[in-house]
Amino acid sequence: MNRHETFGTYRKVNTKQLLTSFCMILLSMSMLIGCSRSEEKAQATFEKEHLEKELKGLERIDSLQRRLNQYREEHNRSAMMLCYRFLGIAYRDSSRFDQALTAHQKEYELASEQADTLEAIVALNQIGTNYRRIGALEEASSAHYQALNLCDQYSDHTSFKFQKNRVVSLNGIGNVHLTLDNVEAAENAFRMALDGEKKLGSALGQAINYANLGSLLELQEKIDSARWYYKRSMQLNQKAGSHLGVALCWIHLGGLEEKAGQWDKAIAKYQHAEEILRGVGDKWHWMEAVISLIRANIDKGDLAMASRYMKEAEPVAQQLGAWEDLKALYYEKAKMCFKRGDNKQAFIHYKKSQAYRDSLISEKKMQHIQNIRIKYERESKEQQMLAMKRDIEKERLIKRVFLFSSLCIISLCAVIIVFLWYVIRIRSKNHKMQVQIQRAKDHFFMNITHEFRTPLTIILGFGRQMTDGTLTTKEELKKAGGMILRQGSGLLDLVNQLLDIAKQRSVVDQPLYRHGDAVTYIRMLAECHQILAQDKNIEFLFTAKQSSLMMDFIPSYLTKIVRNLLSNALKFTPPHGMVRASVEEEKDKLKLVVRDNGQGIPSDDLPFIFDLFYQAQNPSADAGSGVGLALTKQLVEAMNGTIEVESEVGVGTTFTVSLPLKATRQDAVIKPIEANEPEKPNYSQVPEESIEEPETVHENSVSVLVVEDNADVARYIGMQIGHEYQLYFAHDGVEGLEKALSLMPDLILTDLLMPRKDGLEMCREIKMSEVLNHIPVIMITARSTDADKLMGLEAGADAYLVKPFSADELKLRIRNLIKQREVMREKYALSSNVHVNNMTALNKLDKEFLHKFIDYVYVHMNNGTVSVESVAADLCMTPKQLRSKTVAITGENPSAYIQKIRLEKAQRMLQVEPNMSIGEIALKCGFEDFAYFSRVFKKKNGVMPSQYRRLPS
Repeated sequence: MNRHETFGTYRKVNTKQLLTSFCMILLSMSMLIGCSRSEEKAQATFEKEHLEKELKGLERIDSLQRRLNQYREEHNRSAMMLCYRFLGIAYRDSSRFDQALTAHQKEYELASEQADTLEAIVALNQIGTNYRRIGALEEASSAHYQALNLCDQYSDHTSFKFQKNRVVSLNGIGNVHLTLDNVEAAENAFRMALDGEKKLGSALGQAINYANLGSLLELQEKIDSARWYYKRSMQLNQKAGSHLGVALCWIHLGGLEEKAGQWDKAIAKYQHAEEILRGVGDKWHWMEAVISLIRANIDKGDLAMASRYMKEAEPVAQQLGAWEDLKALYYEKAKMCFKRGDNKQAFIHYKKSQAYRDSLISEKKMQHIQNIRIKYERESKEQQMLAMKRDIEKERLIKRVFLFSSLCIISLCAVIIVFLWYVIRIRSKNHKMQVQIQRAKDHFFMNITHEFRTPLTIILGFGRQMTDGTLTTKEELKKAGGMILRQGSGLLDLVNQLLDIAKQRSVVDQPLYRHGDAVTYIRMLAECHQILAQDKNIEFLFTAKQSSLMMDFIPSYLTKIVRNLLSNALKFTPPHGMVRASVEEEKDKLKLVVRDNGQGIPSDDLPFIFDLFYQAQNPSADAGSGVGLALTKQLVEAMNGTIEVESEVGVGTTFTVSLPLKATRQDAVIKPIEANEPEKPNYSQVPEESIEEPETVHENSVSVLVVEDNADVARYIGMQIGHEYQLYFAHDGVEGLEKALSLMPDLILTDLLMPRKDGLEMCREIKMSEVLNHIPVIMITARSTDADKLMGLEAGADAYLVKPFSADELKLRIRNLIKQREVMREKYALSSNVHVNNMTALNKLDKEFLHKFIDYVYVHMNNGTVSVESVAADLCMTPKQLRSKTVAITGENPSAYIQKIRLEKAQRMLQVEPNMSIGEIALKCGFEDFAYFSRVFKKKNGVMPSQYRRLPS
């Protein structure tokens, strides 16, 4: 790289870095303020939630007062605000409503001071609840409406706290209207609150609103609808685990039964409520249930039961100071005395009831006096509301300005990012393109290497043997020479195709056009392929619609086009298949169609089939060099023609070539065709010899199955090891599996790339087969990468040889694998027991096979008959397959191994069944002849069965 190129590269990299840095700075500036504010807000929210949980746990008023004094000394106004909220709630729960109002008013003032809209909403709802408890309905309504108004102005409508407080406001407004018997307004508020609780998913909130709506419907005398709402409220209270809510629903439902005059049902429901509330310990609501029981029992006429409840309820009401409850109790007591005929006591109790009623009225008067102060406070709150609105508007304006500024910065960043992304995308696309081209080249050269390695295996192998003097006879030298010549011719043809592509791409070669009869020329080329078709048992037919067709063409180009298409069709068509070639004139063009019914091309590969470095990804097919079709397309286009392909996997492929009848190139020089043309295909003049397999099979000889689609490689392997082993041959993986099942060889040699089924798939199926998985497999291939080796070993191959391989290495690999099997067989053949778990050298599949074998032998022993044929049938094997597998694993034939299993069972039974006779044991082990059993037992163990039984265990 020169200095200018280095500077240019540096400048590009530097520009990209500057742009990236600028983009990051802008993004940081836009997000810095937002992030810092977000972090501060998140921290404040976390601290507030933590303090809320802490203060909620302080139920005593004095504890909250001490904590308030602490925060006041620390000038922590946020904490004071929260403390006032919980202190007000504690005052309200103690019926100290004035102090509760003061505390919540302080909470509201602090929230307004800190512009905390959410806390202001909470404070207003608490104030409204306090007012409702003392009966100041106008002020309560005002507070809840103010809270609702602030909710509408609050910015974050998605927050849980906002939605919950809005529902609280609606509930307060609904309860105010319910007290005033304003049914329509109350129902509207309660239904809006119910919708809010549903969105929040709060079962307890929904339960409260369903009960409120039920009360409204009860007021309107819609008893059935009210009952449905009360029951729905009870279901939700049960779901939320609210015992108080369930009890109140029982009281509501009891009230409906009481209205209908169903006293027993009403009393039962009131009793449910009373029992629950007694357990909860809520005396206030317990009084409501007991007063309902007293009223229902009096109306029913059960005065004794009413009197019992009266005695229990009166002191509790006195203790609570519940004037409303005392008024109701004395009124019911007056009714009870009147029913008993004691008019004097009835009058006394009635006067007491009226006295409590007058006290309630005077209490309401006192509340009316307080309304003067409340009115003043209400006006001051309105002023505070206006100030808070102004603060909210100011905050909204700041947010809008910040949002607009952020959007501008983000938009600028987005433009820069899009520009950078576009530049990077273009560069990435170019890089991906280069990677794809490089990958295609690598794939191409890997397959070209395969095409070179296969013939070099033959040439180098025989070359070494000729040099070493291993080939001595004239017959051996003749065979070797024929194979070298065939493989050398194939190499030369491949080199010529590569040179043709180089010439076409360089556009240096300008061959001359010839004018002549194209039909006759193509017919002669087709006839040259008849011999190859006959050798492969393929039906080949050439047809032409016109007997002659005069056109301008380049003979060498047309020869290579026809030859490549026909060779390709014959190559990928299986035996007994069909190849058709036809020629016709169509619109001033010659149309050549080559059709076959071979394996076809996958649809994903069709768009790329003519690319120079592309090969179909079909592992079961012979990939070839990948040069022929690319060259064919270039030659067709050089004559201004077109080529198209149609294919379907499993159906076949059709190539269609269209060539103009008249040369269209301006510089074309046209001469008559010469008499010695066309050029014939360069097929070797040395015919291939058929591979012979042995006619007789020697029982003890080691058999090897060679699975190889290249006949010369298979023949070469046969010449190297044929004198040591009994050889069988298969052309592809399908035939290889069939022969392996029928022959049960001792070892299998297989190529990797083969038609129909490749070596990897065949190896996997062998290792998965219960019949064949014991047979060692050696994989031979021209692919030498570590990934290819790993794939072979993962498929189950026991060894991996790379072409061109040494004959000595091949022999050594075969000997070692066979020796390993023999050592293992001898080891287990000498063993006196058949315990599979003790055979540690066996693999998992062989152990599983022996377990099944022994299990089936035991089954047949129990039936009284054991034979090799019956066990083989159970294992889904032929007797021959069973014999081969058993001998390969144990070193013994099936009969001997079955007898060893039977005798071992007899040994165990003699030791563990002392009361069973030896004759019975012999029968249970499958020996019908007692004398024969004694002989074989003594031969194995050295003693008779009776003597063996007396031996110490």
